[in-house]
Amino acid sequence: MKKNNSPLHGSNVWLFILIIAAALALILWLKYSAAKPGGEAADNTDADRAALPVATPDTSVAPGTLPAVAESITIAPADDIGRDNRPADEAGEEDGYWDGYYDGIAGQENKPHDVTPAYSSRSQRETYRASYATGYARGYEEGQQAS
Repeated sequence: MKKNNSPLHGSNVWLFILIIAAALALILWLKYSAAKPGGEAADNTDADRAALPVATPDTSVAPGTLPAVAESITIAPADDIGRDNRPADEAGEEDGYWDGYYDGIAGQENKPHDVTPAYSSRSQRETYRASYATGYARGYEEGQQAS
């Protein structure tokens, strides 16, 4: 004759169901007893709130008696915004190199890039463009080798 060695037979199943039902009943009882507005917990909370101090603004100091605080934020002058402070040859070489490098990796030579420098003198603008072309060629070559 076969003997059933399964742990879930007869009384074990009923015991398991009874434990689950008791746990659910306990959860529901705790949930609904805490939510009642007239419960003991609600009375203590109201009493505790009444004992807390209330913040009131200090209006005893007349306006103008407080010391003036100097402005701590410095704002850049409008002329410096967007201006490249690097020398024209260095800026052109660096900008051209990186544009050429990324074009070399992508395999797209002579993609249109903005080569209009924000320098005031004509000689600086020409120096930037010449340095850009040199940097672009070197960057494109190295970009092709890297890909």
